[in-house]
Amino acid sequence: VALDHSNRSNTDLQKSFKRLQVNISELQIQFEELQQQRDEANELALAAERRASGMIAELEELRSALEQAERARRSAESEL
Repeated sequence: VALDHSNRSNTDLQKSFKRLQVNISELQIQFEELQQQRDEANELALAAERRASGMIAELEELRSALEQAERARRSAESEL
């Protein structure tokens, strides 16, 4: 009776162990996918930051050009 009980317990424990192994494998795959998504999101964020920096620099250049054009316009108006 004790041997039969031990065998059943062993079988149940082996099934639980296999389920846990499958669960761990699934979690590892999910973790790796999440890491990849995080890395891709970081790359996209960095690219967006670079584009934003470029746009800010371009905006500053355009503001400077506008100020120069305004000064030239005022100078031309005063000469007239």
